[in-house]
Amino acid sequence: MKSSTKFWEIADNRGVADLFKGKLLKITLFVTSV
Repeated sequence: MKSSTKFWEIADNRGVADLFKGKLLKITLFVTSV
């Protein structure tokens, strides 16, 4: 559990989390528009 938290901290620092959020948002918008 600790290691995964550390991973997300690093991901957040690199802006990777935002990238994933952006992809999820695009997928959600695409699905709802269909």
